[in-house]
Amino acid sequence: MDSIAGYRRTGRQLLGPGSDLIEVQSGDGSRLTAVVFHPEYRQHNSINAALSVVLGFLESPMVSGLAELAAHDREAAAFLYATGEVWSVAEVIRTLSDLGESGGPRAGLELLQQVGTVLVEAAEAGEGAGVYSHGGLTPWRVMLDGEGRVSVIGHALPQVEILVFHESPDRIPREDAFRYCPPERMESRRENFTSDLFSLALIAFELMMGRPVYDGLINDIRTKAARGETSRRIQQFKDSLPAPVRDLLTTALRPELRDRFPSGQDFLDAVAEVIRSGVAQGASLRDVMQRVSKHQPRSRQELDPARTAMLSKEELRRMAEEEDGPVSRPTRQTFAPSAAAPAAPVAAPTIPSRAPAATLATRTCTLTSSCSRTAIRPRSSRASGASTASDSGSSGRGGSASGAPPRRLNQALSAFPEPLQTVKSSDGLCIRARRALKSWTTLARSGSPVGVLA
Repeated sequence: MDSIAGYRRTGRQLLGPGSDLIEVQSGDGSRLTAVVFHPEYRQHNSINAALSVVLGFLESPMVSGLAELAAHDREAAAFLYATGEVWSVAEVIRTLSDLGESGGPRAGLELLQQVGTVLVEAAEAGEGAGVYSHGGLTPWRVMLDGEGRVSVIGHALPQVEILVFHESPDRIPREDAFRYCPPERMESRRENFTSDLFSLALIAFELMMGRPVYDGLINDIRTKAARGETSRRIQQFKDSLPAPVRDLLTTALRPELRDRFPSGQDFLDAVAEVIRSGVAQGASLRDVMQRVSKHQPRSRQELDPARTAMLSKEELRRMAEEEDGPVSRPTRQTFAPSAAAPAAPVAAPTIPSRAPAATLATRTCTLTSSCSRTAIRPRSSRASGASTASDSGSSGRGGSASGAPPRRLNQALSAFPEPLQTVKSSDGLCIRARRALKSWTTLARSGSPVGVLA
């Protein structure tokens, strides 16, 4: 359709979870922003009969920064707000990400202050009409003009996709539908103004750091959102976020309602104190919006629906791998020992000075990639020309001039290190070395010729 509720479409559209943002124009050229729910949600009671009783307040809320409901097309489930020319925070985060930048702590704090003021005043003004909170704050509901001024749209419009998910768990919405939910919304519990501040803190953190608090794929986000897992994630950015900013966000993002700021004014006071401290450096919200508005002309092109407010699915997968390790199953590899790396030779033991003439030498051969075999032989006497047998033989327990007595043989054997005396197969040592040692001992004591034992 070329028009919505009598207003002509400009061609600019931002696809979101559950609803889209469509820019329209009046006859005098004024710009409006329309929240148009997806066809599968248009008949839901929460945006029809249940909302009709508060339309009067939404059309004239009398709250600075809370956009007035200018028109309503019930058949199309479209809600039009008089915003002027604006950008959603979802677009701002996406544009900064394309530039390789993020808003920084100062811009995030200013967003907390401006939007927080609107939400607190709206909760007070709407109490008489039965509207106690926004009920569906996301980056698609916070708008910024070129000077960094804030306007909030969609007040009292719930996240219909979450309501439908509770009614039919098999109808799972997009990841971004869960990304900005407080835990009480995930559990279908009663909400209050701190629920809005919880969502606002999630949005501000993403603007500051360029990454969402609840990152990963849909199952990870659902689990983290239901548990309210935020403090560990925030502490990971301690090098980029000053401690007062982290403490502020951590308090606003506590899982239980009673543990958050006791009142909206307490929240605003805490934000103002951090801003006055000067710990938050970087660009202001106005600087950020001047940068974004110059980089992104207001064309008729639709934004890619496959991308979230900030990250594509591949970027989210890469983030999850950086934090938790690869998500895909590693490929099985077959180990092949390198032929160029020979096994380390076994060092010959040091023989005492009273050792027999038959000393020990070693020869190394490779059995496996991790085990070496030692063959033991006596060293022949080259100076005297004596045979190997005469150098190592023994004529009896009393000994003889031609051989070493058994007592000295035992001393020679005791010179070996403990692993060679008591070999354990679990240590990967060579069993053949132990057998060679025993065979050499037997032959030496019997007087038989001893050669190389291979």
